Amino acid sequence: MAPATTAAAALTTACTTAISTIHSDLTTDTTLSDCGLGALQLHRSLTLALWTPAPPPAPALKNAITRATDLLRLCTDKLHTYPYRDVPLCWRRLYTDASVLKAVAQILLLTSLTPTEQLNDSDSEIVRTLDMALIMAGAPGNNRREIIEDLLEKVDVYVTTTTTEPAAPTSHNDLIAADSPPAPKLDCPIERHGTPLSLEGFTKHLLAQNTPLIMAGVVDDWPALTTRPWASSAYLLSRTHGGKRLVPVEVGRSYTNRDWAQRIMTFREFMNTHVLPRNTVPAFTGEEDKEEEKETPQTGYLAQHTLFHQIPPLRNDILIPDYCYTTPPAPPGVPTPVQLEAPLVNAWFGPAGTISPLHTDPYSNILCQVLGRKYVRLYAPSETTKLFPRGVEDGGVDMSNTSSIDIERVEGGSEAESEEEKEKWRVFKEAKYVERVLERGEGLYIPAGWWHYVRSLDTSFSVSFWWN
Repeated sequence: MAPATTAAAALTTACTTAISTIHSDLTTDTTLSDCGLGALQLHRSLTLALWTPAPPPAPALKNAITRATDLLRLCTDKLHTYPYRDVPLCWRRLYTDASVLKAVAQILLLTSLTPTEQLNDSDSEIVRTLDMALIMAGAPGNNRREIIEDLLEKVDVYVTTTTTEPAAPTSHNDLIAADSPPAPKLDCPIERHGTPLSLEGFTKHLLAQNTPLIMAGVVDDWPALTTRPWASSAYLLSRTHGGKRLVPVEVGRSYTNRDWAQRIMTFREFMNTHVLPRNTVPAFTGEEDKEEEKETPQTGYLAQHTLFHQIPPLRNDILIPDYCYTTPPAPPGVPTPVQLEAPLVNAWFGPAGTISPLHTDPYSNILCQVLGRKYVRLYAPSETTKLFPRGVEDGGVDMSNTSSIDIERVEGGSEAESEEEKEKWRVFKEAKYVERVLERGEGLYIPAGWWHYVRSLDTSFSVSFWWN
């Protein structure tokens, strides 16, 4: 059987599995009942329209896409009504099912076309539909995440074998800065070990001191640094469906600034706009980008995102450090957080100049540097009163884990805007801290409750592991 035929058959099977699972849940899962009778009827009729022995004709598929889009609009309105943590499960479930049903209709419509009728980039809307379910709703429900991952994988294989999209450029280590700026002068360096500590040695450090610690070589054997290099933009694009996967990007200097916002964009757009020089990565239209005047974009940062949960192909490029299976002592005065069943893994990827403002986290953390360098500064919990934590701010958002001190302004020679701010800065400068530049291949242990400020010196890709 030809590769294209095999890929098409596998994709059809994945669609059948998705529809069958949703159909079987119509009578056994009552989670959606809280969405109301109208939403339930639309969900049911849409499912039945696609649950057929043979793929529906094109007009029926287009109608299904329209109805699924209407259902998604309803769900989106509900998702935006509540803070994310308070969104009723039924609406996240309904958003997920509507996304899967829409994607199945889009896939069946795509595969009904001949290769000459299929356009380059024809799968972008399918990828967007499924990724939005992961990002916006978290894909709760019976095997929903597995269904979405399977559909995305099968779509990728199908498109690769049946279309003639332009190949991604070959690039090796093009994300490594050619001319790195000098590291800042360090006054109070963090303790550093030239080799990774043994598990026994690390445990002794926790029990004796439980202070920040940098270890070289912690991630040297990760595929992300060796056989599957994250220093290559071509490799990262190949792992993100040609850069078509969606990611949430923080746009602006810092989440404490008024002009800060979050945008969902394709990984390719993030790379083109915020990481690489413009036009380094060609678009998938088959046409050359037109030269035009554009304003310098705001800083974009893919920060604290569960990228590896969303995109499993990248998950295989990293290894969870054994240190994450130790039990650090609880810091005094820090509330006990929810117990994690497994380490919580987040990605931090962006250009030089991205910052994480001075803040504290409730979990112990190993911050591993895969690409570039980061300047890090840490303050012990005992210094908290000198760091002036923020409180509950507009909209009821609790910002008490973030300092009201802008280190960039204090260290950059800015003038205080009031006598009150001037006094805060004076007290802040009395706080004791430790600092270091985290180099590629190193891991930084940040004890729970320690305040930390982080600034990228180069294009940087880090992975954090929270545990308790």
